[in-house]
Amino acid sequence: MSTNKPTSREVRGKYRTQDTLRKLLMQDYALGQLYDIHKDLKADVAREFSAGEKVEITNDQGVKLGSVSMSQPNKKAVPDDDAVLLGYATAHGYEVEDTLPAYGTPEYNKVIDLIYAAGREDELLGASVTPADRKEIEDKVLEDWQFTGELEPGWTITDASQPRFTLSKGRTAQAKKALEHFTAPVRDALAIPEFKQIEKGNE
Repeated sequence: MSTNKPTSREVRGKYRTQDTLRKLLMQDYALGQLYDIHKDLKADVAREFSAGEKVEITNDQGVKLGSVSMSQPNKKAVPDDDAVLLGYATAHGYEVEDTLPAYGTPEYNKVIDLIYAAGREDELLGASVTPADRKEIEDKVLEDWQFTGELEPGWTITDASQPRFTLSKGRTAQAKKALEHFTAPVRDALAIPEFKQIEKGNE
């Protein structure tokens, strides 16, 4: 009894033909070019946006398709150097600890050899505060600046991170349907039904 249903070998063979492999290769190449175009345009658009700005994207009929936004980074207070941090800690009653110099520094290597030598503690040990106290001090300086606009001498207010540009697609059924309509030509092009026509166009 004969049947028109393709065998598993025939199905597997379909995806090994030169036409299918060329289609796969051309799709990959086209997607790479499309990504480069998209990346460049996205960078150009991002340069036009300020931190904290957001714009809704709509079609001509007012359907919300998505949005673009530039994040507003949080601020942080940073001491210009350790002496500023220690000065603030001492003035505000924080405990200042003796600490070993940073690992791998000449001072650290001296400590290994001379830590038990009498009378060398002041030379070889540094002063610092605990990480928890450092965070508390930085937050306090930042909070004072946010409320009063006045900044402790030796401190700088900086962004805690870099502003980040985000492109977001709409999640509503209307947005998805509209985006499918807009991108139909791109999907059709990537399907590349007739390679010979494309090849002739490039001749």
